[in-house]
Amino acid sequence: FSENSDWSYYRRRFSSYLGWQFARGTFFLQAARSTTFGEATSTSVTGSSTVRLSPRTTALVTAGGSEFKTAQHSAEPWGLRWGLSVTRTLTRRTRVGLHGEGGMVNDLDFAGASVHGRWRWGTLGLRAGYNQGLAASVTMRVDAPWAIFTNRASKEPGSSTSHSQSIYGSIELGPTPRLSGHARARTGALLQVFVDADRDGRRDAGEMLVDNVDIQVARVQTRQAGPGRVRADLLVPHQQYEVTIDVRTLRNPRLVLTTGERFSFVADPGQTKRIDIPVQKRTIIDGTFDSMARYSAARLVVSFHRNDTEVARAEVSQQGRFSARLVPGTYQIQLSDLFQRIDLRDYRQQLQVVDQPEQVVQLPAPIPFTDN
Repeated sequence: FSENSDWSYYRRRFSSYLGWQFARGTFFLQAARSTTFGEATSTSVTGSSTVRLSPRTTALVTAGGSEFKTAQHSAEPWGLRWGLSVTRTLTRRTRVGLHGEGGMVNDLDFAGASVHGRWRWGTLGLRAGYNQGLAASVTMRVDAPWAIFTNRASKEPGSSTSHSQSIYGSIELGPTPRLSGHARARTGALLQVFVDADRDGRRDAGEMLVDNVDIQVARVQTRQAGPGRVRADLLVPHQQYEVTIDVRTLRNPRLVLTTGERFSFVADPGQTKRIDIPVQKRTIIDGTFDSMARYSAARLVVSFHRNDTEVARAEVSQQGRFSARLVPGTYQIQLSDLFQRIDLRDYRQQLQVVDQPEQVVQLPAPIPFTDN
């Protein structure tokens, strides 16, 4: 706590963090000011923006300045520091980039290129360029559920090779404290609707995405992230979010959401959670019951059962017509009267639904039994 000590605690610290999201990217502004018990004062302002130039190319621009002074030394003049990176994604795990930085020592402190690879366990990055001479670095990061470990080796002009290791993470306080290797700003979700051809609920190779589907996440602004994909960013880790899908935007009338129009998910801290939303192609059943005039006083409902479980139902019109969308397979048909005036519990018919856009079905009329 002495005035000459290199170590001190904050007496006061103020920080603010604002973010905006627009059609092709994001913008963040961060400002902080702190005072230690040793009367050292630090002030910084930093802005950054990510712009999507193409589906696989993004640009990151950063600019900011800082001021530091102590009781013994006056503050140095504010200086502008800047950075520019243009990154191109080659595969799901690999990307390359061009980088420039300046303002710390010279107008241009570094200019070079990088290669970055990502695996389940972490990342590996190589960077080389010019910094008043040849400069190069190798960085390896290992991701653990509760922290991130980083090992870096670098060679700067006029100096020997240096090595550094670090560990960092965050703790989220709540009803259940949680440790995480990331801050909440990186928590997001990627939602995509796909045609579940084999009806197993998982997206397999060759199963196509469905474009132009209206997907909304409660209390979060979403954006298109490519054909058939919607992205939600800046989510609160471990928070539950409700998703609403407008089924009217499913242009093909054969497509049916197996999840329903609403469901919820929990945001994973520090990760972009991929949520595959399956839709299945179903056959449109155009059905008719014979001789239904005698049931004009009843309100009939036809139900479809598989393995003793009801999977769909439809109301029968006064003319004996009904319509349903069913997955191909074998069904048992039952009838019931919502007014409970007619007992139709003994009515059973078997229906074989085939895989085609529409199937016309003609069913015999039930033999009524009036329950006195």
